[in-house]
Amino acid sequence: MADDDVPTTDGDEPVMRPVPDSAVGYRLVLPPGWLRLDARSDAGRARLDAELDRVLPRTYEPTLAPVVAQARAQAHVALQQAREAGALDLYLPLGGVRGIPIPASFLVAVRRFAAAPPPELAKQGPEALAVALIANLAASMPDAKTRMMPAGPAVRSTRPVTEAGSDVAPAMTGVRVDYIWPVPGDAALWVMASFTTMRTPELPTSITDQLVALFDAIMSTWRWDSGIVL
Repeated sequence: MADDDVPTTDGDEPVMRPVPDSAVGYRLVLPPGWLRLDARSDAGRARLDAELDRVLPRTYEPTLAPVVAQARAQAHVALQQAREAGALDLYLPLGGVRGIPIPASFLVAVRRFAAAPPPELAKQGPEALAVALIANLAASMPDAKTRMMPAGPAVRSTRPVTEAGSDVAPAMTGVRVDYIWPVPGDAALWVMASFTTMRTPELPTSITDQLVALFDAIMSTWRWDSGIVL
């Protein structure tokens, strides 16, 4: 996720900027087969290779070797992109579906507003301020809605995405789903969980919808840690 993917506003309005060297302060429940990687650490790449070596030989038929090779390359690209975007964590489904690797992932990143909320909003209580900020953000994004989640209010948005083709792989289309949360106790600090899944000839089209529904279910388990510092 590049910085220009993060919602921004012009003029005197706040602009969301990366927060460097952030500490994780959230928890969520992952389905079996999903891997969580620290996108900031050099150890992430080594762990990814070790997990791919462990999982891939058991999740595909020999005839799908090119698909598996592409999945390995895409996993490393996803990790590199997460690191370049200043993400905290990258999540990958290494278990596969019917022996086929899944072209999907989501990352978690932290962003801070460059300016404080408007005075009329800052005077409100923390909960009312979070709801107001969420509503303003949702109104500025295409296909975005406010959701009241167990961990608090969030913006959920969706948009189509396209991955360019190459000499060995055709172009692919897919969908991206973002959840944007205000951090409790700090109206200027926000967390984005960004999920992307691509459609491939090897997987039924219905799998994409199922993966989006799975991501929504994972987000419903989001909880903030006590004394969170992001």
